[in-house]
Amino acid sequence: MRDSSEWCFVSGVVSAREGGLFPNSFYASLLASVSIEEVFLAVTDTPLKELFPRASALADADAIVSQRAHQEFIDLRRYCPNPLVADLFLFRSEFYNVKGYLKEKLAGLSVEPVPNGSVSREHVERLWDGLETPFDDVFAQPVRRLRALANEPPVDVATLADWVMDGAYLDWSIRAARKIGSPLIEQYVQHWALLSAVGMAWRARDAGIEMARFAPVVFVGELARADLQEICAAEAEC
Repeated sequence: MRDSSEWCFVSGVVSAREGGLFPNSFYASLLASVSIEEVFLAVTDTPLKELFPRASALADADAIVSQRAHQEFIDLRRYCPNPLVADLFLFRSEFYNVKGYLKEKLAGLSVEPVPNGSVSREHVERLWDGLETPFDDVFAQPVRRLRALANEPPVDVATLADWVMDGAYLDWSIRAARKIGSPLIEQYVQHWALLSAVGMAWRARDAGIEMARFAPVVFVGELARADLQEICAAEAEC
């Protein structure tokens, strides 16, 4: 990673935004709230009040806050000496959107995309058809794998899209973190990705899916590790 002094401004911006987002009193008010109206009143004392004009909007709080966070990372990316740091957060939404478009294409499911994403439905169609896009280095390979596997899917195609794209996101995250050049970031992202992969395997097992069907789809690239394979083998014996 470049000299740490280059990150001082970015750190200052993040610290200022973090400090101004939620005052200490917000958390106390949230814990004391016993109704949706009281939660709404607590939110109106924060910078997020513009996102929640009515108490009923809190029903979509997860999606609304995720959209706001996505925009914050877009803004911060302009200041980052290495934009890959912001991309580690931004590309979660990009993978989510690509997966949603693919599930719509394969299974007819409607998934609301995260606004302001860079990868459009048209880009995904081109990726599916093997045509060139600005995002080939990230998405071309997993989309090709999904298309090949969809001919004889080991599970329903919507679940298959989840497996392929979620695994691809973890694989990409590990490789992107390595390129940043910070051992701390690299180790953190790698541990997070491996734990996430184990969580995916456990959810598949709990759904009654054999690990022999799950592992070859998900554990590819940076996830093609002996320790993860051993977990699958142990689960299969249970």
